[in-house]
Amino acid sequence: VISARPFGNDLPFGKNMWTVAITPIIPATIAWPEVGSQYAGSIIVKPDSPITAVSDLKDKKGICVSMQTSAAGCLFQMHHLQQKGMNPYKDTVLSVNPSQDKIVQSVLDGEADFGFVRMDHLQRMVNRGLLSSVDDLRVLEPVQSSDSPFPHTTRIYPGWAIAATASTPDALTAAVQEAALSISADSLADAEIEKFVPAADYTERDPVIDEMNLLQAGRQQS
Repeated sequence: VISARPFGNDLPFGKNMWTVAITPIIPATIAWPEVGSQYAGSIIVKPDSPITAVSDLKDKKGICVSMQTSAAGCLFQMHHLQQKGMNPYKDTVLSVNPSQDKIVQSVLDGEADFGFVRMDHLQRMVNRGLLSSVDDLRVLEPVQSSDSPFPHTTRIYPGWAIAATASTPDALTAAVQEAALSISADSLADAEIEKFVPAADYTERDPVIDEMNLLQAGRQQS
């Protein structure tokens, strides 16, 4: 039995907190290079697309990473649509592709009208030579906040975490936190992690989990 374990994506972490008795005490949050310890989702369209607002997505074809497990690659955006009065299952034609690179390419090729990606993904593709510029796509209803160097569509949420199970001794949780916070940047470079920071408030993402679970339940019953 693993007593202290990473739970990467924070939304699956939230679901696991209920199903395998993980405590809300989280030793550390990951901070990514250039991104920091928070992240958000972007809805992307072609620069010349007639889509200029979330309301324009009605009956349009979209593509995302996973409707069950991908936070910034799908669920943040679906929640955002719901907050804008849309049902992403009924009001859009949404399909999935596990590759955010392919989601971007599908929008560029006109195979999809819009796509859901993590806020920094376009820049990551530019860095890898897969896009000439972040301006090859347009972020829908972009928000530029002091919490993020990247424009994004959804609100900002706390990033990935290391969590502890309910049976983890307090001393072990404290030791994991101390060890994580003391790891040098050089040691984390290969993992594309800048550093670990003190745990964020993960109750911020609870409404996303609750509302998406209700939305999916309604979809299965209809």
